[in-house]
Order: sequence, then structure tokens, then C-alpha cells
Amino acid sequence: MYERKYAAKVLSTQKGLPKEKVPKHPFPLKKFLWGTAIALLVAGAVIAVRHPALQVKTIDVIGTETIDQEDIATFVRESIDGTFLHFFPRSSIFVVSTGKLERAITVAFPRAANVQVTHEGVDGLSVHLLERTEAYLWCVSDESCFFMTKEGIVFARAPFFSGDAYERIFWGEDAGTLPFSPVPTEILTLFEKFRTGLPPLGIVPVEYHFVSDHRVDISFFHHGSIAQLIVDQTLDPEQVMRGLASALDAEPLQSDMKTNSKFLEYLDARFPNKIIYKFK
Repeated sequence: MYERKYAAKVLSTQKGLPKEKVPKHPFPLKKFLWGTAIALLVAGAVIAVRHPALQVKTIDVIGTETIDQEDIATFVRESIDGTFLHFFPRSSIFVVSTGKLERAITVAFPRAANVQVTHEGVDGLSVHLLERTEAYLWCVSDESCFFMTKEGIVFARAPFFSGDAYERIFWGEDAGTLPFSPVPTEILTLFEKFRTGLPPLGIVPVEYHFVSDHRVDISFFHHGSIAQLIVDQTLDPEQVMRGLASALDAEPLQSDMKTNSKFLEYLDARFPNKIIYKFK
């Protein structure tokens, strides 16, 4: 009885209380605007990337001397051909990476010492090249020679040359992938000193054969016949050439060198204060 009266009283009291208001969720206008803006930006970017007017159409190549300009242009076109993600064209000016193109051209054309790719307008690329200049031939054999710069960079296979168009250096082994630097700096320095110091003595080098750690055979012509100057690369080249100059000015070697009927076989300058020589 008591429980029924208490329940009735509590229920009648709750009926008189105001009902709680259910909060309303407002429309997320700010998020909607941000989402719309982002979607428009993405759509605009896609349209711009795919727009025909913003694709690379012209490729200008500047600075080539021996490399064919059309070879460079064709390589660039092939590099930016096709799509990525099966949708975006690689030829879009927004997608083309000039840095990647520069590195790719340098690898594909080892004769190119420096490459700079720039955008030209909205549909063009400009490729500026500086080619390596050959100074010598680096050879692994008489039939296999490569062009080498004065700095010792081997960069291209050389055709067969008759005569002595380039001095030939025989040192080391073929590294395979061009360009590479097979000759140590100290050997290049030695080579350059003999190259510039010997002609005033009447010896014009045509080949350098590095036979061992203590022997270099320098080939030159004497009365139309090949002769050898043998030196030790561990000795001071300046001192070697001073000794050689003294020997060439002394008799009987001076007269023998001028006699047309005598053909020199070799001059051996590996010994201090002494030159050993032999005529054929």
C-alpha cells in the first residue's frame, strides 16, 4: 500500500517537470567549404597537369659540338613520354623534373661534362651542354682506345687514328661504364711534365707505356723510326730531363742522333747521372 502511494506521488511530481531539450546539430558549413575548396584545387591541378597547352612541345639543344642535337632532343622526348599512375602525362611542365633530366643526359651522353635543363615558356625545354674536350687517348691495347680529358676523365671510345693525332697513354684496365678516371693524379702530373719538357730536347712523345712501378717507355720518332725513352716514374722528372739534356749535348751521342744513317733504339734514363743508349 505504501509503495503504491509513493510511486504515484513520484510520478505525478515528474509529470510537472519541464522536458529536457534535445540539442540540435548545426550544419558543418566550415568543413563543407574547406572540403569544397580542396576538391576544386585538386580538380584544377588535374586539369592543369593534363591540359594540352601545358605539355612540353619544343626542346632546344644548345652548346653541342660533336654530339648530335637531335639525339639529345630525342632522348629528352623519350624520357618524358608516357604517364605515371596511369593518368598523369610525364610531359606536363608541372611534372617534368629538370634535375632528373640533367642526370639522365649526363649518364646517356658521357661526353657531356655539364648539362643544364630549363623551362622555356609554358611548353618548352632548353638543354644547355658543355662537352668534354679530348686531350689524349687512353688505351688498353692498340685496338682499344678512348678519349681522355686533360684532367684524366675517360669519356668516349675513340675510332682508329693513323699517325700521331693524339698521344696515347697505356695504363690500367677498362672500367666498363663511362665516364671514369683510370689514371692516378700523380701519374697525370708526371705525364704532363714529360709531355711539355721533352719536345724542347728534340723528343716528341707519341705513346706512354707504363710497364711497371719503376719503368715507363716513352715512344717517339727518330729519323722516322720508333725509339724508346725509358724512365723511372719514381724519380724526379725535372732531374731526369736535365740529365738527358746534358747527355744529348755531349759527344758522341749528339753527333749520332743527327746522323741520318743511324736509328736510335732506346735511351735509358733510369740511372742517376748516366744515360744508356743503343742504336739499331
